[in-house]
Amino acid sequence: MASVMLVTWRESLEAAIIIGILLTAVRRLGEPRAVAGVWAGAGVGVIASLALGGIVKAYGFAWEGPAEKWMELGVFSVAAVLLTQMLVWMQRNKRVLRGEIERRAEEVLTRGAWGGVAAIAFLGVLREGAETVLFLWSIVLQQTETVSHASMLAAGAGGIVLAAGLAWLFFAGISRLPVAWFFRVSTVLLVMLIAGLASSAVHEAVELGLVPAIVKPLWNTSWLLDHKSLAGTAVRTLTGYRANPALTEVLVYAATLGVVSLLVYRAGRRIPPGA
Repeated sequence: MASVMLVTWRESLEAAIIIGILLTAVRRLGEPRAVAGVWAGAGVGVIASLALGGIVKAYGFAWEGPAEKWMELGVFSVAAVLLTQMLVWMQRNKRVLRGEIERRAEEVLTRGAWGGVAAIAFLGVLREGAETVLFLWSIVLQQTETVSHASMLAAGAGGIVLAAGLAWLFFAGISRLPVAWFFRVSTVLLVMLIAGLASSAVHEAVELGLVPAIVKPLWNTSWLLDHKSLAGTAVRTLTGYRANPALTEVLVYAATLGVVSLLVYRAGRRIPPGA
């Protein structure tokens, strides 16, 4: 369940950083009453995210036959695109993110718009929450019956707790943890997850006859690690591993890995205006 913990940790850490920056800003600006607004906005964002998760759980798996294949194709594709966008955006804006959030908080507080701070917190948490729901949904669709929902819930909760703890240590100033290093490692793992999602999308497209398999299977390593086994499922959801992939899946995996890595690298080197 490393992939579940990775996604919840990364998304929760980003949400926690946004909340931490807002709390720091309102206290520095001498607006203690706005602290309640930040927490209220964050709380409503969490509730909205949980509601979205409940809707997905209730209606997201009521698909059968070809419709299920089309649904999975769409989920894998959208998740891969959004996850790529999130990584590129974070790399491009990580140097100015704190200043931008503080600037927006100062603007709304200057106008006396207490609800504005709550809205910033709400939208920040809801965005990360909605992305988490989508990414976890795509991970669940790749699971087999060998993985229980309880283990996934525990992994997700573990990721959230780790993120909250790391963010608290960072903002409390009592730790010099290399947050940048954690982000670099998680970025590498998420790039692999994106490539795996793209490969899974192509697998569904092959099953639907939308694209040719070219060679199927290209190899078969089930004797070494079956992707339907417990260990194989863990490796599959984190890296996109499949024991008997078609050539098309392998080509898309390699191409996605290269393209996303290049996009993230270039975004990290770009200096935003005003930085």
